[in-house]
Amino acid sequence: MDRRAFTSALASALIGASSFARSQPQPRMKRVGAIFYGTALAGPDPKVAEALRAYGWVEGQTIEFQRRGGARPEELAAIARDFAEQRLDVVIAFGTPAARAMQQATRTIPIVFNVAADPVASGLVASLARPGANLTGFCEGLYDGKMLQLVKEIRPHAALVIYPQPRLQDDVVATARSLGLVVRGIAVAGPEDLDHFFSELGSARADAVIIPPHPWLRSHMWQRIANGLIALRLPAIGPDRDFVKTGGLMSFSPKPSPRGVAILDRLLRGANPAEIAVELPTEFDLAVNLNTAAVIGVVVPVSVQMRADEVIRS
Repeated sequence: MDRRAFTSALASALIGASSFARSQPQPRMKRVGAIFYGTALAGPDPKVAEALRAYGWVEGQTIEFQRRGGARPEELAAIARDFAEQRLDVVIAFGTPAARAMQQATRTIPIVFNVAADPVASGLVASLARPGANLTGFCEGLYDGKMLQLVKEIRPHAALVIYPQPRLQDDVVATARSLGLVVRGIAVAGPEDLDHFFSELGSARADAVIIPPHPWLRSHMWQRIANGLIALRLPAIGPDRDFVKTGGLMSFSPKPSPRGVAILDRLLRGANPAEIAVELPTEFDLAVNLNTAAVIGVVVPVSVQMRADEVIRS
């Protein structure tokens, strides 16, 4: 075959290959909804985006997200209905109210949740091992007992511990009782209730405060919360290390787990959420601010300091 004939044949082959490629169905971009109880995050966390890429999911190329938040039940219900009507591939629900709204809106779209309250007690799943429907995910709560134990370590004679939430789980009350503590909740549904919380807290004669991982909490609120507690000279344990960095006494929280992205990947590829066990945290992060301890007159035992992942001294 001479050069001209070879070039012509190659061109024909390339044109044919190109036409064949165009005729093949292209993979559909997966659509994921993220519903938040509170304010929705503006974009992906860089670490989460990196983890997604490891599974082949690149936002804007192979996967697209809708991020929406609501503070009231009717707002969450409207978002959930819209997500259901769009027939998204997967929905991520942050907070029990958001997960419950999605549960009521669809029985078919896979839902992966991140909640603090017990998902069995709240009716999201049948059991942790076998959720049984279209929901699975993570429960970052159920470690209040460990936080109550920390209260007793830093204040052995503590009697009353306050939570900024209206209702306390029975297991929290039982654990507190076993430690010789009484726990009481002050109704807080969102940032707009913080003034009420501190007003009630000022007259409560509390010995300590535990702040659960409310889904509406954001980093910009920690400074305000820490300052309010320092003014009352109250030790507090929060669920985020940013709380300690802005002046809170201690934080105790689950360490980030790569399992979240792994579960999302499985659901996007067709796995059945009913057969994916709900994850509980197994590793925790402890941080202590000794400057705050000195200001409010609390002695943090050396045994606690030695267990801490971070100790702020200056």
